[in-house]
Amino acid sequence: MQETKPDKTRLAWIDFSRGVAFLMVIYSHIPTCTPGIMHFFAPVFLTTFFFVSGYLFKSGQGFSVVLEQRIRTLLIPFLILGMIMILMSQLLSFNEQVDFRDAVAGLITQNGPNQILWFIAALFVYSVIFYFIDLLCKTPLTLFGVATGLFVLNAVTYNWLEIRHIPWHIDTFGCACFYMALGRLYRLYEPAVDRALTTPVLLLLTAAYVGLLAVLPHYISYSGSIWIVDSMAVTVIGLIIIISLSKRLGDKSRFVLFVGANTLFYFAFHGKVYSLLFAVINKKFPQLLEVNDVMLSIVIVILDALILILPAMAVNRFTPGIMGKGYRLWTAKSPAAGKSA
Repeated sequence: MQETKPDKTRLAWIDFSRGVAFLMVIYSHIPTCTPGIMHFFAPVFLTTFFFVSGYLFKSGQGFSVVLEQRIRTLLIPFLILGMIMILMSQLLSFNEQVDFRDAVAGLITQNGPNQILWFIAALFVYSVIFYFIDLLCKTPLTLFGVATGLFVLNAVTYNWLEIRHIPWHIDTFGCACFYMALGRLYRLYEPAVDRALTTPVLLLLTAAYVGLLAVLPHYISYSGSIWIVDSMAVTVIGLIIIISLSKRLGDKSRFVLFVGANTLFYFAFHGKVYSLLFAVINKKFPQLLEVNDVMLSIVIVILDALILILPAMAVNRFTPGIMGKGYRLWTAKSPAAGKSA
């Protein structure tokens, strides 16, 4: 392995958007989350990660470059963090304990009831597939057309034909790649899009987002819906809102920025923290669960994220390799680099 200097250049709006999205993820997992609030969170809290992944995708790289980066920053952290989670659960669990062999099988196969860190595994698979989609699409219009077609096809197979539970989440790759393509296209036309998204336009889009979700009876997420068009419209509007707000507020909260810069770590360990918090509440302050679930949920989300700051900082300082930082698995040149050499 070759050591590399850490990348100190980060876009604040990207970390902010991921931070906001991950706070929604924590909320979605805690026992006191309410379906009414999740109805508004669901269209954006996972699609944001796919959108950002597409935005950061660098077209024209060789497959070896992309594969090394995805293995180092997604697959290796997925395996290491997954095994740490399994071992921690064997030593201390606040819920029903899963057999060690079943937990490992769930981690490796990414299928069945005991999947661990499923979203990191899915992001790894989808980002590799997206490389080939981007490679085959020579123009932005072609990329948009192919990605839209894959979304529709995937929405049909997943929601109509109910072809699901394929190992490593292949059953929803088309939907995820659609949002990656949107991120890629946004980067191509970013200045023009940002100029068009004035405050009045953003207010109108927010009203449209709230209005559509108020009348739609079903849950909308990145995997589409039976109606297809409604899920595309709502998720795209939601993405526009969260990205636009992140660009306006991206440097306003170091707390949210930190969460956004450490989402892999947070994804691995936030469950253990909120399980501990609820165990303490159930034992010491059970009456709190009867007062205001929404307010309690917000407090739990914030406490969860705050408690994980010091462990995340320790990992970044002493064992950054766990998160794929500070080294490379192999040296690979993109086709452009090879021609210019």
